[in-house]
Amino acid sequence: MLIDALDNHLDWYNRMPTPFISVYSSKSAAFASANGRINDGKTGVTVAYIDGSKLFGGGLRKVWKLAEELGYEIPDKALDNSEFE
Repeated sequence: MLIDALDNHLDWYNRMPTPFISVYSSKSAAFASANGRINDGKTGVTVAYIDGSKLFGGGLRKVWKLAEELGYEIPDKALDNSEFE
């Protein structure tokens, strides 16, 4: 179910893969998120540049908008970066 996948994606302690990739419109938010994961002990954290204009059909959705449509409350830990995700 989509809401379960979103919940797992926004749970920084989740170890199960989800169909989502965190993409940020702010470089500083991307690095803050990556550093937060590293500070939580995660390894293999990578930051890459993706030119969203090259994606076919858009492919990007604002996480806060998706959460709102699903009636899902974004966890406090993920809330700060969700403005840019």
